[in-house]
Amino acid sequence: MTDKEKKPVDYLVINELKKQSLTISVAESCTGGKIASLITSKPGASSYFKGSLVCYSESSKINILNISKSLIESKGLVSKEIASKMATNVKLLFNSNIAISVTGNAGPRRGDLKKKIGTIFIGIAKSSGVEVYKFYFSGNRNNIVNNAVKQSFNLIYKELIK
Repeated sequence: MTDKEKKPVDYLVINELKKQSLTISVAESCTGGKIASLITSKPGASSYFKGSLVCYSESSKINILNISKSLIESKGLVSKEIASKMATNVKLLFNSNIAISVTGNAGPRRGDLKKKIGTIFIGIAKSSGVEVYKFYFSGNRNNIVNNAVKQSFNLIYKELIK
């Protein structure tokens, strides 16, 4: 096993951010701040972490992240378009090099009736644009949220080592 295989992916992301002198910001909905918590649990986070927002409600997405109500009404809170706007707008708000967003339905009830439980969208914004990834995770609420957090770090890491 190599050193990289032994290290948790959040550790690898943080090392890569430091190595490349990049900053990151986060907009979380269904993960409720867990991504930001992992990032800031490491010493020296202020050198690469610009900030985060937990925009759990529709009103916070509209009022804080400046996402239009009409987009939410047409696409739903759990959608590719909302994840894209969340990532783009949090990147701009904090003036970071890279930003990640997570929106989804972790259950146990459908908050957004258009999307089934376990549907997660993760957006990554960089200066070159935004990529959004769609996932379906099974299990209970904790499993879904933990899988969304883990997948978020996997995606950030892949972006950083491109």
